[in-house]
Amino acid sequence: MRIYDPDLPFSEYEIAPIQTTGTFSFASCAGYTGRRDTCSHTCTVDLPIETKGLKVSHFCLDCRVLLKDHAENGFVLADLYVEDAIDIYPATVGADYTIRDYRITVSEAKVRSEMELIVLGIAEGLTFVD
Repeated sequence: MRIYDPDLPFSEYEIAPIQTTGTFSFASCAGYTGRRDTCSHTCTVDLPIETKGLKVSHFCLDCRVLLKDHAENGFVLADLYVEDAIDIYPATVGADYTIRDYRITVSEAKVRSEMELIVLGIAEGLTFVD
């Protein structure tokens, strides 16, 4: 899925009106593997349910302020779209968020010690092509 439109100025976070589909791929980050399925417009990652809290010492001072209420969570979602109004959401089993053009759900995975985080693109007015 080509999420962002490279032809628009300041398009780093603007969704492209024409999306390509028909691919399934994996992405790895920090030891976790995500799956992207452009046909179903989803990205999925399995994360451990039991994990240590965030180590705020790993973050800059501004981020520490943002994360102070979430230090006990092992994982968070951060909406960085508006730089001076960053929103932080805890990634816990049962969470269900709509963040701009995405619906994010967190549920218990088939492997009981893991949670499945699914990001579904819900933008209206997009054209999907193979």
